[in-house]
Amino acid sequence: MHHLFLMMLRPETLIYASGFLSIFALIIISMEVIVIIKRHPQLVNSLLANQMQWYKASSLPIFAFFVSLANNYKTYLGANLLIIFLCFIWGCFYNQPIALYIFALIFIINRVLSLRVFYNISGAELSLASLLAGLLISQYGLLFRSESLVNIGATFVAIQFTLVYFLSGVLKLFGKQWRNGQAIKSVLSTRQFGSVEGYALLDALPKWANRALCYSVIILELLFPLVLFLPLCWCLVIFSLTFLMHLSIARLTGINSFLRVFPASYPCMIYFNVYIFNA
Repeated sequence: MHHLFLMMLRPETLIYASGFLSIFALIIISMEVIVIIKRHPQLVNSLLANQMQWYKASSLPIFAFFVSLANNYKTYLGANLLIIFLCFIWGCFYNQPIALYIFALIFIINRVLSLRVFYNISGAELSLASLLAGLLISQYGLLFRSESLVNIGATFVAIQFTLVYFLSGVLKLFGKQWRNGQAIKSVLSTRQFGSVEGYALLDALPKWANRALCYSVIILELLFPLVLFLPLCWCLVIFSLTFLMHLSIARLTGINSFLRVFPASYPCMIYFNVYIFNA
């Protein structure tokens, strides 16, 4: 058991674990898009152009070309199918030099598709871009035996995601509804992200219980950066709690993008803890 634990903590194991989790997230995202287009063809226009186009970028010929591709129905569908195919190919050759170029191509396609919108891009989508960029650097370091590049990529991912958690906690702390315990219940009462069962459960609780629930989320997010420094046993506790938080959000509100993306960064945080901070 101890030998297995040490194998799981090897640098390449942690980096490729993040890689596989991010690839899994990309597959799920692309499959969701394909299913939506197939089941609800009337939503194609909103999927492609439900937000302001990147007019500033489209003023340049090269960007105009990419924006036109991202906003074409057939190209959009084909790109998501291509991402799924490339993800499976990467999984077959993840520790070979060709995998680096496949991963880079996946990253480029993902970023080109993001050109279809200019504002209101989800935090999970932006975080996924940071995750892919950091892992691309770390994979290059692993394949060409550059420890410094592995460290740079893993550190970038670890710092980026811990900051997202921490700043999210800070913003909640300054939110009046979070401090008075009404935030979660208010979200569950909305039509878009609501849950009849969840709202009924929280509505039946006393005010102090709702406030305690809100503050538990705030405290968890504020303390999350400690995973970069604490002993691994405590890191796993925090990872488990945040995973349950994302799982609850996905189950109650239907917002599942954070559940797919954020846990993929946890192995990079373990890498930073073991090989950089405690080296």
